[in-house]
Amino acid sequence: MNVKINEDNVSEKLHKANSIEGFYANTGILVTGATGFVGKGILEKLMRLCPNIAAIFILIRPKKNQTMKQRFKKLIDDPVSSGNKSNLLFLLTNIALVVPLPISIKIPETLI
Repeated sequence: MNVKINEDNVSEKLHKANSIEGFYANTGILVTGATGFVGKGILEKLMRLCPNIAAIFILIRPKKNQTMKQRFKKLIDDPVSSGNKSNLLFLLTNIALVVPLPISIKIPETLI
């Protein structure tokens, strides 16, 4: 009886994974924070589990003494990205233009 429960559990998990893959199939996804801890994990999962994503757009800003390109290369060299290095390098070599748009994130006191 325990074997049947485990088989049903595995089947349910596989169905959920397939529905996520189907949900993102042929879509473009914008990932912000891709160089951070959580962002790296999400990016890796998307690239590994959802091969039919049409495009992944990664928003990277310059930070401290690093340019956007340097931060992207650091993302590529991260062990989390090791299985997807060729996909990430393809993104790097096929980016035509990146335009950083500085913004203000000040919140008016009336909204606090």
